[in-house]
Amino acid sequence: MTANGKVLIGSLHGLIIYDPLQEDLNLSPPLTHITSVKLFFEEVDWATSDYSDGRTSWFNVPVNLILAPNQNHITFEFTGINLKSQAQVRYQWKLSPLETNWSPPSQKNEITYSELSPGDYKFYVKSYNEDGAADIEPAIFEFSIRKPFYETTWFIVVSILFFAASGFVILRWRTKQLQYAKVKLEKEVAKRTSQLKREKELVEEQNHKIMQQSEELESQTDKLFQYTALLEIQNRDIRDSINYARTIQKAVLGSRNLIRKILPKSFVLYIPKDIVSGDFYWFSEQDKYVYVAAVDCTGHGVPGALMSIIGYHLLKEALNENKQKTAGEILDKLNISLIDMLSTHKTKGFSKNGMDIALCRIDIEKNELNFAGAMRPLYWLKNDFNSKIEVIKPNRYGIGDEKQKSHQFKNHFIPLNSGDRCYLFTDGYTDQFGGKDDKKFLGRRFKELLLSLKGLPIQENESILFDTFAEWKGNKKEQTDDILIIGLEF
Repeated sequence: MTANGKVLIGSLHGLIIYDPLQEDLNLSPPLTHITSVKLFFEEVDWATSDYSDGRTSWFNVPVNLILAPNQNHITFEFTGINLKSQAQVRYQWKLSPLETNWSPPSQKNEITYSELSPGDYKFYVKSYNEDGAADIEPAIFEFSIRKPFYETTWFIVVSILFFAASGFVILRWRTKQLQYAKVKLEKEVAKRTSQLKREKELVEEQNHKIMQQSEELESQTDKLFQYTALLEIQNRDIRDSINYARTIQKAVLGSRNLIRKILPKSFVLYIPKDIVSGDFYWFSEQDKYVYVAAVDCTGHGVPGALMSIIGYHLLKEALNENKQKTAGEILDKLNISLIDMLSTHKTKGFSKNGMDIALCRIDIEKNELNFAGAMRPLYWLKNDFNSKIEVIKPNRYGIGDEKQKSHQFKNHFIPLNSGDRCYLFTDGYTDQFGGKDDKKFLGRRFKELLLSLKGLPIQENESILFDTFAEWKGNKKEQTDDILIIGLEF
């Protein structure tokens, strides 16, 4: 370094002399302007906005900005005009009263504030050039965010007055109610006192009669014990008769293993409500056809069991008359036979007897299922990934309805594919009350349950359906009706 402040630098190409006094510093600060104000990152036409009194002449900046409480996400865009080196301009900003200190210098020319509370705000921004020269006065933008109506003074005052007036009215009303109740209670006490006196006299009179009747009761007690013993004997005889009826019904219906021999992928869930049942299952194999039916007779217990035996034999007769009959033709014949039989032995109330049935005829050679139903549908589940339970609807009248004697039952024909499933069932399962709200199980829940079992072997369906029924019913609920579900997989 020389005496006059020059710096000498040696290099391979010669001597370099650097004179600091010749350095040209840029002492002109940038001109800082706020160029845009956005809400939720979106441009706003402040000239027509309801939140401002227009916009500035050169930039999209609102005048007298007053925002609603929910318009609390605001973005400021700004620039510092530097004619020498615009790219090296840096900025500092702060939002008063939210921030007291300036932000660190940054080349970022926008800043966003979100979730601002109601109040008055001032946004300050200043810029520096490449040599550190800054604005003497920063650019300032003032705005406000209104308070919600429930935080305003007028609302608070009105609320206080309202609650005070309400409290006064309620106090006056309650005072009158208590006074009225006091008068009413006094009258009631006087009335009850008079009644008690009369009742005391009646009790004394009745006590005298009771003493006289006690002697008569003692003599009748011995007779009652004799009648009780006789009733116990009769009840035992009745239970024995019902148990014998169950044995007869089991013998008539046959073993549920019969269908497993014909269709190995199948199950039968059979839960009578009483010792004997009004529901029954029916299977038959004729030539190339296999017949399967789920039948719900009127009532349950002994009356239902008697009707089930009648229905079983009438079904057998209907099939034996013509072994090539469709499912609908079998139901037509069954309907006529039951109506004729009931009309022959018609008594008061007996005409209401009948049965609901879901009947399938399976053609082993054609791989085809023929369905007909009286009040009972068929649930069909195809073997594909997007399958849903398809409801094959029955005729909307039962077997044994005299008004429908001439009507014919509709046949449905369904092609069978490997893995397809179908379910025949009576209404006992879906009508069972239970669950935490003591409501019916219903068909919607039953369909969801069957769909959930799609990935399991169908033989496992029986135990899961039984466990689900037991859990739904619970230990304290009574079984609503007989239950019968037949599941088949092809």
